[in-house]
Amino acid sequence: MFDIASIFNQLSDNLSKGLMSMQSVPLRDIESILLIACRNKNWVDAKMQMLIHLMDRKDYEGEVLFFRELAYMAELHSIQDCVEYASHAFRDKILERYADSSCFKGKGVIYTVLTGNYEKLHDPEFVDPRFDYICFTDDDSLRSEVWSIHKLTDTEGLGAQRLSRKPKILADAYLPDYDYSIYIDCKFKIRGDLYKYINKYSIGAPMLCFPHGGRDCVYEEAEACIVLKKDKPDTVREQIERYRAKGMPEHYGLIEAGCMVRKHGDPSVIKVMWDWWNEFLGGCCRDQISFPYVCWKNNFRYDLSDVFSADNEYIWQIRGDV
Repeated sequence: MFDIASIFNQLSDNLSKGLMSMQSVPLRDIESILLIACRNKNWVDAKMQMLIHLMDRKDYEGEVLFFRELAYMAELHSIQDCVEYASHAFRDKILERYADSSCFKGKGVIYTVLTGNYEKLHDPEFVDPRFDYICFTDDDSLRSEVWSIHKLTDTEGLGAQRLSRKPKILADAYLPDYDYSIYIDCKFKIRGDLYKYINKYSIGAPMLCFPHGGRDCVYEEAEACIVLKKDKPDTVREQIERYRAKGMPEHYGLIEAGCMVRKHGDPSVIKVMWDWWNEFLGGCCRDQISFPYVCWKNNFRYDLSDVFSADNEYIWQIRGDV
């Protein structure tokens, strides 16, 4: 196998000596090398997003450090064996440079949506006094000692399933008194410090997401939805073929949309969320299919954690899903 450490050391040296600029760094080649070395697509996606963020900030020292850390991981043994190290020490070293880079400041809220008696409302195991807790629901009988119950009425005839997605997606319309929000689906239960989660994984983008646990491609997601009968096959295929005709690439990325942190008043977030809502209304009932498309269309970038939503120190999944 080629010497991965040497490749990254050479990139770092060339950058530090001014022999090349970040604009000339072959991002596609770097991604391919990481995939060969690691074979963990979600981890590689997180690292590539971090690199792109550094490039967007024009942070010269951060770029050099990025490649030196990759080289160090490769020298330890192999990147595959160092993913655990990368998830903690490497990320911490990079992010300590951006301790104040998170845009999630001010008044925060954690919220959920419960309609049609499809789910149960789960009180958090960990309650953080820095956040308000809100549940939007059409259930007049719902009560909680933690969640503040806000009445949700279907004035547009959306039906329970699509009604639940409206506050989920359009946080700016439902939470105007808050600077940022954490949406959490009722299939999850809060078990730890979500403020810590934000500070650990947010590096400046106005949205922070968990990666999907099984796929990284909207086209594969569409096929899974058809197989699992999430919606009518013709509806899903029509939507996904429209995306293909527009030129959306494969393996563009896929999030777990059941937990999202957003600076929902940010103009770029508002634009993407309203586009997402309109795409969702005009397509299938699986909102994870329309989200990657609107991100691609708007060239919108979000921060991505390197832990999965199903089971981690912050939330855990009560109900199974794909």
